[in-house]
Amino acid sequence: MARKFPRLTSLQAGGWGLPGTGVRRPGSAPLEAFDQTLTQQIRPGEGTVTGVIPESGELTLLAGPDGLATWYVSYVAISTTTGALDTSTASVTTGPAVGAGIVPAGTAYNGGGDSVGLAGAVLAPGEYVIVTWTGAHPGDQATMRVYGNLQVLV
Repeated sequence: MARKFPRLTSLQAGGWGLPGTGVRRPGSAPLEAFDQTLTQQIRPGEGTVTGVIPESGELTLLAGPDGLATWYVSYVAISTTTGALDTSTASVTTGPAVGAGIVPAGTAYNGGGDSVGLAGAVLAPGEYVIVTWTGAHPGDQATMRVYGNLQVLV
């Protein structure tokens, strides 16, 4: 006698049913169908990056647009868990993640909580806001948050 197994997902609940014949991914619209742009604020989930300072006291974090978005950056806020008592230095640059083409944007001498203006910085996919902490307390959590607008195709 054949053993019957229950369905893995429910079609009524929006699932695709069991894998196999007839189950496939819905079609995607071609890129040419997206011809209008939408400008909105950079959302916290897209512009926020955190990391833990290693024993060396140096950490580099980077954030940038993905997909076909363009970022128009106003400023970047930086902080560590030590806060205002942190005397580390945070250097902010913009550009690609490789050495060629990086543009210095500013330096924060209070790496525990400061902001660096980036007015006029336009970042395409593959370009980033890069923050490098030096002299920070090992074990601290460092956070960078990019503020500005992003433009996406809709």
